[in-house]
Amino acid sequence: MKVQIYSLGCRLNKAEALIWEKQLKESGLKSDREVVIVNTCAVTAKAEKETRQLLRQLRHKYPQALLAAAGCWATLQNQKLKIKDQKLDKNENLADLLFDNKNKKDLVEIIRNYLEKKNKEVSKTSSLSRDKVSQLSNLAQFEKAGRYFVKIQDGCDKFCSYCIVPFLRGRSRSINPDEIIRQINSLVKKGAQEVTLTGVDIAHYQAKSVKCKVQNCRKDGLSGLLSRILEETEIPRIRLGSVYPETFTDELLKLYSKNWPRLCRHFHISLQSGCNKTLKRMNRRYTVEEFKQTLKRIRKAIPGVNITTDVIVGFPGETKTEFSESYKNIKAMGFGKIHVFPFSLRPGTTASKKEKEWGRVTHSIKLQRAKKMRTLSQTLSQKLRQKFIGKKLTVLVEGRDKNGSWWGLSDNYIRVKVNSQKKSELGQIKALNFIQG
Repeated sequence: MKVQIYSLGCRLNKAEALIWEKQLKESGLKSDREVVIVNTCAVTAKAEKETRQLLRQLRHKYPQALLAAAGCWATLQNQKLKIKDQKLDKNENLADLLFDNKNKKDLVEIIRNYLEKKNKEVSKTSSLSRDKVSQLSNLAQFEKAGRYFVKIQDGCDKFCSYCIVPFLRGRSRSINPDEIIRQINSLVKKGAQEVTLTGVDIAHYQAKSVKCKVQNCRKDGLSGLLSRILEETEIPRIRLGSVYPETFTDELLKLYSKNWPRLCRHFHISLQSGCNKTLKRMNRRYTVEEFKQTLKRIRKAIPGVNITTDVIVGFPGETKTEFSESYKNIKAMGFGKIHVFPFSLRPGTTASKKEKEWGRVTHSIKLQRAKKMRTLSQTLSQKLRQKFIGKKLTVLVEGRDKNGSWWGLSDNYIRVKVNSQKKSELGQIKALNFIQG
């Protein structure tokens, strides 16, 4: 049976898709019908639109296939069904099965029941299985280079005022560290060179790691998990997914200071705004001053670290003065890259309920502010690259550019051209002098 898996949105979605791939390969399910699975996203209105577009394309391309939609968009559709929301997306046969985030752990078995017709009333909120899995480009390109995503945590307890994720993924919960170690060791056998530990809020990782013996191991939390991975696996590089400022305990910084470049010197820390008034409305639990202090501690402990971030522009109530303050502070923080998002209203969030009270920012102003912030991002990114000219970086070769030259990513997440005439450098880790600014 042929199965194809697509993943949209965050790295956590990609990690979950890799788990499904493993489950499918181990499954004994046989069927003449092709199965196409999409792990969907609904973090913004744009992400929802992209999900619907992909599902329509797949429905057109594979009209006879079993098309299953899992993840946040599918969960949102199920929630709309339960409350009989009149704004429910028109189905248009977008998917045969919807897998709610609560039920997608059973994805394989539900697809089995559906295909084998053992349960004619299969719930449209569930699970998966298979024989020969082919993963598509948005996952395969990472695997070919030996890069994998490993889920260590799910859910969030923070409830930022703009964010729909806690409503779709539930409260924070951690994966057993023994299972994480087993998965990484399995990936190493497949040729993995790097794993990215991912979740919604990995700073909230709380599972105990009682076996760790590495110096500076804290016995539990993220530091303890990292210590165990360093000791109990041979994975060459370990990278963290998106994190919150509170991630950076003294224990974690000590661990990084002694174990880079195996522990990659790149952190994506979501700031969202450089204005305290805006942060307060967002229900972000830090101030600009506290965030700056965290950056200072990180840079002091880890030389050569690259810190990137997310910023929302046009959040309800963001005045011209607030945006100017945000822009000024973000420029001073010296990020390596800024992912810029014009505010997108999400149903059920505090921001959606208080947009009129706080003050709606027009679409045209959002676009103007996004353009200005993205221009700043380009300037800061180039400034960071200039700092490393002539310095040696460890680079994982990930592919060829349009001119046929090899390229890769350094441990601190800088794209580097690899001067090599070899036929294949893919998936190799090399120590290179950075010569391109």
